[in-house]
Amino acid sequence: LTVSAGSTITTEALFPERSIGLGVTGRVTSTITGSLTSWAIGAPDDPQRFGTGLSLQKNSWLNGPQTPFVYWAATPLVLTATGGVFSGGSLRLVAHFIELTLPDPV
Repeated sequence: LTVSAGSTITTEALFPERSIGLGVTGRVTSTITGSLTSWAIGAPDDPQRFGTGLSLQKNSWLNGPQTPFVYWAATPLVLTATGGVFSGGSLRLVAHFIELTLPDPV
């Protein structure tokens, strides 16, 4: 994810429809810049679900488990700047989930 300018960043949908979310992990791959002091990551209904007070420095990480949660609709992640705004940087984010599949037709 390339960090763009602003106070929030919304990813593409990382949790598929009807999946069971387990959490999000990530690593800062290029220092996050801007006037912010830290950042938070969550979902649209809970912008701090996976972590707050996260570091801006390259190679810092996040490990945000959650109680298993059903995402009935495809759901993005939301990054929120704390104490300012984003202006640049990059992250590698992984959404961990379970998808149930139907048995093959007979």
